[in-house]
Amino acid sequence: MSSKIKYCAVLCFVIFAFTSNSCKKDEIVLPYHPQLDFNYYPMKIGSYIDYDVEFVFWDDFNHTIDTSIYVLRERIESVIVNYSGDSIYRIERNTKDHPDSAWSFSRVWFSAFEDNYAYKVEENIKYVKLIVPVKLNTKWNGNILNDLESKDYLYTSVDELMHFGNYTFPECVKILQEDYETIINKDYEEEIYARNVGLIFKKQIHINKTYNQITQTFEISSGYSLVQTIKNYGTF
Repeated sequence: MSSKIKYCAVLCFVIFAFTSNSCKKDEIVLPYHPQLDFNYYPMKIGSYIDYDVEFVFWDDFNHTIDTSIYVLRERIESVIVNYSGDSIYRIERNTKDHPDSAWSFSRVWFSAFEDNYAYKVEENIKYVKLIVPVKLNTKWNGNILNDLESKDYLYTSVDELMHFGNYTFPECVKILQEDYETIINKDYEEEIYARNVGLIFKKQIHINKTYNQITQTFEISSGYSLVQTIKNYGTF
């Protein structure tokens, strides 16, 4: 039980004890149910999600555009206990270029829960991915646990039905992580989570544009875009 819930429970008990029937037991309402809110971010050893990924890279030095299409698997391989006694989930990331080819080991990331948030360590950088209660228009600093510049994350839709790949997910939450655009650059990030499944969609766009004298338009000259869509999921 989190410290916030313990505090709420103790406070209600004190009020009940020192008022004459002014606080009935059935009137005590907790601010949120942690397990229900956190099931947008389920962590279970052996569970996995496969994604179709399209990564496009614009190289302004070589003036090239490189497109990579591959399958990514994120699998919760085990749980470890750190020096503070916290349980941290080890996530193995494997890739393959073709559905019929063998998996190739790529990276290890980590994830865990704290009192009212879930975080993920990606390339040794810790991001606050989700906070509870999950509520529309709730905002938080996704970079509060790292040394990067502050970045507001925002719940833009909650419990919404969405379709991705061959799946229909009745309850999804969308998190807008960045949305900034000018005539010469664009920075956009979003993630979508499905209840009892986890991350089902991810988009990142970070591009710069330069003016083309011939076409008289601003064209992408550097940066990248990534689109990651759920393909399959399960447990083994």
